[in-house]
Amino acid sequence: MNDTLGKRRKYLGLVVLVCLFFVSITVAKGLEQDEVKVTPVWSGEPYYQDGSGSLQMTLDTICDNELRIKQVLYRFAWMEEGKWLIRFDGNHSLPRGNNKMELGLTGFKISTDATVGLNLVHVGIIAEEKKFLVGWSDVTWMGELGTIHIKDINENIFFELEKKIAVYYGGEFQSPDGKVLVGKAQTSTGLARSYAESEQWEKAMSELQKALDYLEDATAAEEQFQTTKQRTSAKISIKDSNGNSLSGASIESISTPSGQSSLSVITDTYGSANFDTLEPGSYEFKIKKDGYETSYRRVMVMLGDISELIIELEEETKPASTPKSTSNLDTSSGNGGIPGFPLTSVMIGIVVATLSLYVQRQQ
Repeated sequence: MNDTLGKRRKYLGLVVLVCLFFVSITVAKGLEQDEVKVTPVWSGEPYYQDGSGSLQMTLDTICDNELRIKQVLYRFAWMEEGKWLIRFDGNHSLPRGNNKMELGLTGFKISTDATVGLNLVHVGIIAEEKKFLVGWSDVTWMGELGTIHIKDINENIFFELEKKIAVYYGGEFQSPDGKVLVGKAQTSTGLARSYAESEQWEKAMSELQKALDYLEDATAAEEQFQTTKQRTSAKISIKDSNGNSLSGASIESISTPSGQSSLSVITDTYGSANFDTLEPGSYEFKIKKDGYETSYRRVMVMLGDISELIIELEEETKPASTPKSTSNLDTSSGNGGIPGFPLTSVMIGIVVATLSLYVQRQQ
């Protein structure tokens, strides 16, 4: 009887050990794929080769055992096999059941040789799981985080150059050389956009770089033009016929080139007047001074030149006086009589005429 009972106990113990073995094997499987869900949130789009971005992850776990998350890793397709980026490194406890773990934003760098197009992103979780009869055991979960679309680096450079070019096109170019260079830049920009439409980014970038170079040269030409324009001036000196300087002479513009305001100035003690920052072109001046003949002069001002002009004024000619008569006849009528005859002769004539009339009446 005792032997039979002992055998039964041995069999029961053996059964219990076998059950415990299978239970331990079952619970040692760790996290199943359907027990973890990882939701990514990308920021920084669009993504380019040699660019950067950031990633935020949310872990949703459903596990019958308590978990301790030790590391969360992720790896992009362009990274070396076996190399991972650490997103979380520590101990984060998750109780049994449905749990959520938020991982904040983390930055990442995109390789210059990353494949253009869709790139797969993997994620891994290294944790500890508290298993029945076994205790804390290391578990690993691997999955896919999704894909990230990478664009050609030249496309990024192309759009960056377009932004720079837009600034240049917003300016106004007055320089003749600058206008020619802007025309060349516009041609290259058109070609670049044509290449961009067919995603020939290297050619597009090359043409756009040409356009940028043209515009930079055009800007330099414009700056030189404006600097030169500021030095365009004229100096007018007024003198008399003996070469003496005439101060106080009035110089006034009658006609000026387009864009130039009217000019009016009085000569200084040295008989000079300076005109600075003039528009290039033809000017006509009127020069006046009391006691001198008014003079009109035309001056051609060339871009970048300092024109000098000396103008001589002639003294005004005085009106000639009326000459006296050289005749022996006295033509004055200040003493009475008939002009051209002396008063005595007139009186004798009257007396003779009266006597002659009297004699004729007596007869």
